[in-house]
Amino acid sequence: MPSRSLSRHCLTLAPLLGGYLIATPCLAADEATDTPPKLETIQVTGSRLRAIDDRRDATAAKQIYDKEELERFGESTVGAILRRLPGVTYSGNPGRPSEIKMRGMGGGYTQILIDGERVPPRQGRTVSLDMIPVDMIERIEVIRAPVAEYSAQAVAGTINIVLNEDARKKSRGLRAVLNLEHGHAYPQLSGQLGDRAGSLSWQLSGAVLARGQDSLSQRQSEERAADGTLLADSQSQSHRRGHTDELNLSPRLTWRVDEADTLMLQPFIVKSRGSTDGNIEQSQTAGPALPYATAAERTERDTTQARMMASWNHRLGQGEKLLLRVSGNTSQGDDDTRRDERDAAGALLRHVEESQRMRDHGLQASLKWSRPLFDTHLVSTGLEGGQSRRSEHSTQLENGVATGNADGDQFDARERRSALYVQDEWDIDERRALNLGLRWEQLQQSADTGEQRHDNRLSVLSPSLHGVWRFGDGNRQQLRASLARSYKAPGLGDLSPRISTNSNNGPTRPDRTGNPDLKPELAWGTELGVESYFADNSVIGANLFWRRIDELIRRQTSLQDGRWVSRPLNLSNARTAGIELDSKFRLSQLVDGAPEIDFRANYSRFVSKVADIDGPDNRLDDQPDQVLNLGADYRLPGLPLSVGSNFNWTPGYNVRPANNQLNRIDAKRVLDLFATWTIDRGTRLRLTLGNVLANSMDGATRYVLDNGVIRTDLSEDSAYRSASLALEMKL
Repeated sequence: MPSRSLSRHCLTLAPLLGGYLIATPCLAADEATDTPPKLETIQVTGSRLRAIDDRRDATAAKQIYDKEELERFGESTVGAILRRLPGVTYSGNPGRPSEIKMRGMGGGYTQILIDGERVPPRQGRTVSLDMIPVDMIERIEVIRAPVAEYSAQAVAGTINIVLNEDARKKSRGLRAVLNLEHGHAYPQLSGQLGDRAGSLSWQLSGAVLARGQDSLSQRQSEERAADGTLLADSQSQSHRRGHTDELNLSPRLTWRVDEADTLMLQPFIVKSRGSTDGNIEQSQTAGPALPYATAAERTERDTTQARMMASWNHRLGQGEKLLLRVSGNTSQGDDDTRRDERDAAGALLRHVEESQRMRDHGLQASLKWSRPLFDTHLVSTGLEGGQSRRSEHSTQLENGVATGNADGDQFDARERRSALYVQDEWDIDERRALNLGLRWEQLQQSADTGEQRHDNRLSVLSPSLHGVWRFGDGNRQQLRASLARSYKAPGLGDLSPRISTNSNNGPTRPDRTGNPDLKPELAWGTELGVESYFADNSVIGANLFWRRIDELIRRQTSLQDGRWVSRPLNLSNARTAGIELDSKFRLSQLVDGAPEIDFRANYSRFVSKVADIDGPDNRLDDQPDQVLNLGADYRLPGLPLSVGSNFNWTPGYNVRPANNQLNRIDAKRVLDLFATWTIDRGTRLRLTLGNVLANSMDGATRYVLDNGVIRTDLSEDSAYRSASLALEMKL
């Protein structure tokens, strides 16, 4: 009897042993009895172990970051989290990520999804990830190669952001944050509320926050003749300060109708309103007179974005499922700008008023059927369709007189998508698995400026093949390989022939326009990776990738009617390749008696070559040579205190966008420090110090004109430290 009681106590202690209970020590006690009971190994899986198990079980290369991982750094936005992931880089100044890119490939090569659906556009661009608070996210999935289930518009890969899921039990949480930057404070309040009532479960996540940013930029430009004679120069300094108030809501309602049917409804709402004030000062010692000496500008923005997604999951028996999803989205953005330009004496030269109105509406639907076959296959097929429409209207008054069209410029674009796919997930045996897919997509685009209408139609057939071979003790080592075709469609804005002017027009500050004759970019890609999994959620992996991109789209600048204009064009092809290394481990696993420090490290190396541009440095736009992330966490023994740090490094590099242009991008070095004090089981206090190094970012552009004149632009953007204090409570 005592020995059996000991067995029960061992089972009770399982959750305290880190998630696994090996029953052998308890069996030893039971073997002393005449009739030993048969005990089985019991596994208690936490969220971190589920994330690592999902990564290991996936046939296609996938990395999963759960809530615990996302909350580790105390960040309030997902953009700041993503810059720490393997192979992920970003545009923008140090500590202020803007466009998130996989493998350094920007401009739409990275597919961003929310709950498996493409992110709706926002003012002609994809939605800013900083508009999604971390509290509203359940997990982030990073998929390195295209799979048939998702759109093949993922040349670099896919980032799928999964919002909070169903409440499995009653939960209440509150998070209050005070963010500090450059002497200004910005509060944030977010919370989650979830419960179940019979067959109905619901979860409400929301956040109210204020955010602001200061920026200080300095520019120097000069033009010299071939013999070095100074022809023109200018210096400018601009200071901008922005403030935005936001409201985010993401409710989720799930109703289990019966054993076979489940209905789900999930809205997603973002409302933001803000303004930016800027001041610019210019001077020169040589060259043509500058258009102004000082300028004061104020822009007010009002943005609303909403999405509604509904799904019906029907179980047909024997593992067969039918999933119907319907979603609609709408967004609108209103920008109003007032700008006064003055001479050195302070006299008003030009008063400009600009208004832009954007409206976007979309509707998508998908139907997926899946069924197990022959005990080793899971076959899925799906049909998708959707359409979206974006309209823009802009007006400009200069000194009270309308410029361009008296009624304003109108732009109307429509896009229709349809897709059909089939996918077979084949578990050959416990060590080998394949994922075979074939996806067909058709895209119809039209752009109407009121004077001209342009239509673009494309269809792409994208096969994909992913395989995994597990080996070693307990199948803890894996070899992965992928071959897939992907594409990138030109954006609606790139098809519009409208011209956006630059008041300081020049070869490095050109006007911008689109090209209605653009073709889609088509790419073939391969992946080859190896991973080793250890105890305590540890993993070490290495991945090689290669892409060939045909019909590469790149902007080229030329002189037209006395003004410099940037226009997208199709070039021949480009190639890119790289290696990605990542690891997570505990120091005590390598060194006996070492402190219980959790380390995270990832390093990526990229190379690329654009065929139609002379080398060296004829790489893809914004793609650095390499990127490094180092992180560590340590829980102090005897204290409810955990401390950690993360260091992100992207070295400087050169890019040659055209044969007569060379850009220099400065290095980024970002060090973040954080500490968490656990007050009690449901209350934590987090302190985060961001961008501690506060290194400014320098840049340079060198442009050789047709007449041999060399123009050089130098830039310096200041960076600022930040701090945040967060109180987290589970009620």
